[in-house]
Amino acid sequence: MPAPGGRMALRYKLQPTPGGAWGAEKTFYDSGTHNSYPTLIEIAPGDFRAVWDSGTRDRSRTNIRFGKFHLSPESK
Repeated sequence: MPAPGGRMALRYKLQPTPGGAWGAEKTFYDSGTHNSYPTLIEIAPGDFRAVWDSGTRDRSRTNIRFGKFHLSPESK
């Protein structure tokens, strides 16, 4: 298993209320390959954008990917 922080996946935590406790870590994307500088931003409450590059086990940086998702208050 890769070391935590090894950039093998794009993970996130949510803080439902400002100053409140952080939730459990969740995985947005994990292919088991190295990712350079994965980025996840919340552009509005519950509305996220992600950018990361990914590759294969034999070759890094073969794809640049973009994702977006929305988490409703019930799913947090």
